[in-house]
Amino acid sequence: MILIKARTGNKEECYLFDTWEEYFNVFFAPDYTSYFITDFKIDGKTYKERQEYARDLAINFSYADINLSWDELNKVQNKFYAIGKRYGLLREFKENGIC
Repeated sequence: MILIKARTGNKEECYLFDTWEEYFNVFFAPDYTSYFITDFKIDGKTYKERQEYARDLAINFSYADINLSWDELNKVQNKFYAIGKRYGLLREFKENGIC
C-alpha cells in the first residue's frame, strides 16, 4: 500500500495505491508535486532503529494533513496498528490517534 499527498495547480489531493504500478499510471504526468509518500515499509538494521523509523513515519503522517475517505483511512490505520504492534508502539499510536 502506497500513500501519496500531492498538489496539481492549486488543488491538493491524497491517493492510496495498492502497487507502485498504479502510482506510476497516475503520476506519470509532471504536473504533480508530491509532498508525502510512504509505502509503510520500515527500515533499519536493529530493532531500535526500526522502532524509531516507525515512530518517525507516524509523526510525519500526522503532520501531513492527509484527506482520505473513511475506507482509505481505515486501511491506513490498520497498517499503523500492525506496525505499532510489531514494534511496541501500539499504545503510543493509539494515544496520538494514529490507529
